[in-house]
Amino acid sequence: MRRYKIALLVALSIAMSLTALAGIAGAQGADEAKAPPQPSEQTASPGDPAAASTPPAGAEPAAASGDAAPGADSEPAAEGTDSGAAVAEGTENAAGAAEEAPAKEPEPVTGAFGIPLGEHFEPGLVAKVLGEKPVTYRTPDKSPRTGTRYLVEPKEPSIHFNAYSVDTTEDGLIFAVRGDYRPEERASKCDVTKEIAASLEEKYGKPRGRSPYGHWYAFRDMSVKHYRGIRLYANRCRQGIYQIVYGDDGVKGPRPDGEPEAEGDGGDLTPQ
Repeated sequence: MRRYKIALLVALSIAMSLTALAGIAGAQGADEAKAPPQPSEQTASPGDPAAASTPPAGAEPAAASGDAAPGADSEPAAEGTDSGAAVAEGTENAAGAAEEAPAKEPEPVTGAFGIPLGEHFEPGLVAKVLGEKPVTYRTPDKSPRTGTRYLVEPKEPSIHFNAYSVDTTEDGLIFAVRGDYRPEERASKCDVTKEIAASLEEKYGKPRGRSPYGHWYAFRDMSVKHYRGIRLYANRCRQGIYQIVYGDDGVKGPRPDGEPEAEGDGGDLTPQ
């Protein structure tokens, strides 16, 4: 009888233990069911900027501290954009104005070294007359004429030349002004002639003719119908010799009736 009571007590104790364990397991299952699902990725730490910028699921993003609330008195954000557009527009207008700006007009050929073409030669036009000799020229109708070539010191000499002359018609009108460089020692001056040609192009426009190697250049004044222009001869620049001629064929006489306008550079490119 005593053994029966002991066995019954042991059975009751085991049953009570199993019941308690079942209650605990049920409570844990209920707690797990009520807890929200955790993200599969690692949770960001409080100092992580990504965590601060990412709102919780289902929440509206907070307004930036600089944004104005609806209905608040503030300048529209687009105003800054309009200002930028205005700057861009001004830049485009400036660029368009630069593109539309007309090219520099070539200057007319009026003379050189302070000596004007087309005027009657007087000693007062130059600093000094060194000498004179006859010169032959042709009128527009090809008739030969004899004029005078004056060797002079101009009032406005150039560092690139050391000899100057003035050609006049039989009536004493200046139809050509010349500058020569005569070297004391033989040395190449081709770099100098290229510099002279570049300065002439900047002032009178691109040459109407030139040799492939820069041995001569012909500039034409297109503001008149007859030939008026400049010829730069550099055929002997390697020897240090070169020449420039400012000429106006219209001074030599009127063009015959029916003769076409002058073409080319106004004569053979041969130094005289």
